Amino acid sequence: MLTSVTLQNFFSFCSKASVPLSPAMNVLVGINGSGKSNFIKALRLLYEGISGDGLRNLIQLEWGGYDQITHARAGSTGVISLTFRFRPRLDNSTQNNGHSPVYAIRLQPQADGTFTVSERITFSQTNGTEELFFESRAGEGLIRNPGGGLVSLTPETGNRAEPARMELRFRALPPESMHPMLVSLRQAIRQFSFYGFFNTSYSSRARLPALPAGHYGERLAFDGRNMSQVLHSIRGYHPDVFQELVSFLRRISPNLRELLFSESKRGVSLRLLEKNLNHSVSVRHISDGTLRYLLYLAIFLNPARGLAVCLDEPESGLHPDMLHTLSEAMTHAVQDGTQLIIATHSPLLLNSFELDDLLVFDKSPENETLVKTVNGDDLSEITGLSLPGQLWLSGYLGGKRW
Repeated sequence: MLTSVTLQNFFSFCSKASVPLSPAMNVLVGINGSGKSNFIKALRLLYEGISGDGLRNLIQLEWGGYDQITHARAGSTGVISLTFRFRPRLDNSTQNNGHSPVYAIRLQPQADGTFTVSERITFSQTNGTEELFFESRAGEGLIRNPGGGLVSLTPETGNRAEPARMELRFRALPPESMHPMLVSLRQAIRQFSFYGFFNTSYSSRARLPALPAGHYGERLAFDGRNMSQVLHSIRGYHPDVFQELVSFLRRISPNLRELLFSESKRGVSLRLLEKNLNHSVSVRHISDGTLRYLLYLAIFLNPARGLAVCLDEPESGLHPDMLHTLSEAMTHAVQDGTQLIIATHSPLLLNSFELDDLLVFDKSPENETLVKTVNGDDLSEITGLSLPGQLWLSGYLGGKRW
C-alpha cells in the first residue's frame, strides 16, 4: 500500500524525515518517546481526515490543539507537512497503470489557534515525472475529472470558514467528479485499521454481545466492541478461515473444543466450549490474555481486515509463549496482501521477524526522531548473531538507552 511517509514538524519529527515502508511487514522498535507512536499518528491523521471523524475532531479535540502536535523546537507557528507515497497496486485489483499516487498534506496554523489545510495529489509516471490530479488550497484548486481533463474545483458554498477550512477537501468530493484513479486512492485510504491497547477488563465492550460497529463494517472496531460479530461473520462467510482461526486458538488453549455463537436482539454472543466441562464458558469470563489473543485473531485472520493495519505494542497483556503464534497470525495477514505496521518493545516478538522488517527509532542530540533501516546480512556477519531480539538487546541495532 504505502512505500514511504515523509514528515516535517509533526510531534517528535522536526526536520524533514522520509520513512521507507515494506509492502508486507514493518516492525517499529525503539525506546519509549522515540517517536514510534507519533509515526503511527501520521497515518491515523490521513485515515481520520478521509474516512474518520475529520481533522478538526482529531487535532483540536482529541490531540489538544495544533500547538500540541508541532515539534516544540519549531513552535506553534510551524507548518506541518506530511507526504504519503503509495504503491501502484493500491489493492488486490487496481494497479493504476503503474502510476504511484503521492498525497501531500500541509497544515498552516492561524492566529486564533486553528489551522487551514492544503492538499496535493500527484501520480508518479514511469519516466520519473509527476502528473497533477488534485490540488486544493482554501477550498479552491484543480481536479482531474473522469475524462482525464484537469478542471477547476467547484467552489464551496459560503465561506471557507471554521470548521470546514480544517478538513480535507478530498474527503467529501463526489466520486462521479473524480478520475477513477482518485476514486481508487480514496477507497484504499479507507482500508486502514488502527489498534492500541485493548481494554479486556470485566466491563470491556469486547465481552458484551456485539452488533456491527459503524463504518468499520466487517472489520474489528478500534476497541474490539464488535469482536463476537466479526468472528461470527468469518464463520458464516469464510468457514475454512474460521477453522484455521480455531486451530490458532487451540494452540494457546488446548482444552478448547469449539467456539459457539448465539444471536439475540442485543447482538451476537460468544461462548467457548472446552473439554471435560459440563457447560460452555461465556466470553465474559475467559482470561484477559485469551480475550486479547482472540481480538488479534479477529484482526489478522479476518479477510476483511483492510489493506493496512497499524498496531501499538501487541505483546501487552500476553503470556510470552503466545507471541510466536501471534507472529504467525501476523504473517498470515501479510501473505494475504495486508501491509502491517507494528510498534513493539518485545525481543521475543522481534525474534519472529527478519532484520529487514525492522525500522529503528532513535532521538538525535537535538531531540528529534531519527529512523533507520537495518541491513541484516551485514549485521549477522559482524556479530555472529541472527535473531533481531538478540541484536536489539545487545545494542547492535540502536533504539536503546544503553
